[in-house]
Amino acid sequence: IKIDNHNDDVILIREFRKHKETGKIYEQITRIRREWVRNLWAIMKKNCVVGQWYGYRFLVNKIIEFYGFDVDLEAWNGGKNRSKYFFKYHYYPLKYLESINYIHYSGRGGIIRLKEGELI
Repeated sequence: IKIDNHNDDVILIREFRKHKETGKIYEQITRIRREWVRNLWAIMKKNCVVGQWYGYRFLVNKIIEFYGFDVDLEAWNGGKNRSKYFFKYHYYPLKYLESINYIHYSGRGGIIRLKEGELI
């Protein structure tokens, strides 16, 4: 993953993926709102102690609470709502925070907050 600070409102996340059938590497670019990253960082600053591990369910429930979404954990786990919630408010903001070394993000969804303070 490569992160580009596109402008004050948008972050570009460039992922390099391998096509399952051809093996060819291709680039996928996703635009996310900087506001989603700021909100996730605010959630983590309020609810996560530096150096402590937090699981997927804990963070997802805090995101749902913060935004006031009328969904349960299943909206993140699959089905028609996965792209509406998981990638936008959870996965890509976490990948950005990981890229600037504010968190450690495990592939299974767990996180460790590494820093104090505001986002740079």
